[in-house]
Amino acid sequence: MKIPVFLFLFALLLCPRAVFSQEQSDRLPGNIWSGGPWAEEKNIVPLSTLFYNIGQNTLHSLFFNYGVNFAAAGLGTWLFVESGVDWTWRNFAYKHETFANAAYSSVIYAGYVVPAATPVALYMAGIFRHDEKMQIAGLALGQSMILANAFHTILKLSTGRTEPYIINQYHHNRIDTSGDFSGEFDWFKMDIVDGWPSGHTLSAFATAATISEIYNDKTWVKIAAYSYAVLVGAGVSFNVHWASDVLAGALIGYAVGATVGRSFRQLLKPVEQHNGVSLSMTAYPLGISMRW
Repeated sequence: MKIPVFLFLFALLLCPRAVFSQEQSDRLPGNIWSGGPWAEEKNIVPLSTLFYNIGQNTLHSLFFNYGVNFAAAGLGTWLFVESGVDWTWRNFAYKHETFANAAYSSVIYAGYVVPAATPVALYMAGIFRHDEKMQIAGLALGQSMILANAFHTILKLSTGRTEPYIINQYHHNRIDTSGDFSGEFDWFKMDIVDGWPSGHTLSAFATAATISEIYNDKTWVKIAAYSYAVLVGAGVSFNVHWASDVLAGALIGYAVGATVGRSFRQLLKPVEQHNGVSLSMTAYPLGISMRW
């Protein structure tokens, strides 16, 4: 289960220049309207594009909206615990065990399958249809999932939040208790399954935000994508997560997806060359480069 973190770090090590150098945007696929690097390869966008600007996108996800999303995730969780919203919602879900179990069987697996399968499906369909935008969308979703899984893995390993004990499924237990334990955090418990935030919700909203940014002119795509994300979040709040876990996952997931989607959307525009000096951060020493 720790593979997402290792994959993330491995990508940073293997692709240092593609990861951190802003000037790579001039050499990576970006001029698709005037014959990009893959124009002579039957319009196949290279798989290496998966790591396009991944270093900057990681940082920009953290500081998306000036860091408001991550801050709101923490503050919102505190408010949900202190106000009793988490405990009230947990008890409501506990009293509806049949629905909680049904939601687990459908939404939980959908939260795994859709984020994992969609990037591959879009990329392969784009190749088959010679649709560069669809291929870029698939690769953008792939990077979004790498970052989403890295973020929620690190956070879960760190926070170790106690699960709500609503259902008996897999490793989860259903426990009847009258004491409010929604504020229990076993810091650095190193448990990747339980904890804060909801990984399913984070991945679902990252997927929705990414695809909505790439196809920002398609209202139906946005409606479908966010409807899916909301259903996943609502579903896991009925069985394996606190309501605040879902809130945090949605906020962080949106930050990741919107960042990656906007970054990859630049590949759909002609590259504009500008004179000037730029500061580039690479895996090598920090340097200044000039472009003209």
